[in-house]
Amino acid sequence: MYCEKLEAILNHKNSPLHNIFDNEVKKFDLFIKDHTTNFERGNLSPVKFSLTMNVDHNTSLMFYNIGVKVSLFSPVIFYKCECGSQHKIFSIDEEIECDCGKLVLPEKDPHNVHVYFKLMEPPEDCSFFDDRDQSKTQIEALDNDLLGKSSTMSDYKKVLGPNETTYMLTSSRNKQFEDYIRDKTK
Repeated sequence: MYCEKLEAILNHKNSPLHNIFDNEVKKFDLFIKDHTTNFERGNLSPVKFSLTMNVDHNTSLMFYNIGVKVSLFSPVIFYKCECGSQHKIFSIDEEIECDCGKLVLPEKDPHNVHVYFKLMEPPEDCSFFDDRDQSKTQIEALDNDLLGKSSTMSDYKKVLGPNETTYMLTSSRNKQFEDYIRDKTK
């Protein structure tokens, strides 16, 4: 399923509009296999992918967005309060109470909503890469502090627009995903 979903990203109607071609998909595959651990695959950062594999930041954000649409990824969302507390949230449109007592609606504070992604399929060797040009990716040495950065909801709004961002990060989309997983496991 991993390979089929990579192909689905490549063949998605929006991929060419956002410079997602064979090379970007190959880079992602290499990134997952050579630059992440099983644990890290539960909290993938588009920023780390962009920096490690020399992929344009906006292209990386769109790659992950399309990956959510084809069920390769599931968003993992954290809210970081001004008091320093961090909360895993399941939707940006549901109010949360912070440890400091503050009531927060995450979608109203997008700079403090940090978005990561869980890889939903285990990596596998993809034969469709064999039929294409196998150019090597040059990996640049980067400072570890840069690799730990996350994308915020504000970043996604700039690239995807408010409606697409809200859809990706709201309970209705996550509910659809939960229903999909439940049906798949029956």
